[in-house]
Amino acid sequence: MLPVVIVLLLTNVTVGVVTRSAPTLNLFSFGFPITLLVCFFTLYLATKPLGYSMEYLVRFAIDFIASFFGKLQDG
Repeated sequence: MLPVVIVLLLTNVTVGVVTRSAPTLNLFSFGFPITLLVCFFTLYLATKPLGYSMEYLVRFAIDFIASFFGKLQDG
């Protein structure tokens, strides 16, 4: 999830710069919707790699538990 956090940090910095340079753009009317859109888009892009990582983690855990109980059974 680090890439998502980095993208949100860069988005907030960009919104801060835009808000500072153009004070008429309110933070709540401009920054909040932009941040939400970027957040949802980034999370959408991150779901596939996160799913692969979780699948690998679950498979590793099941294999580890099976080998652990297999070794206990053998003595």
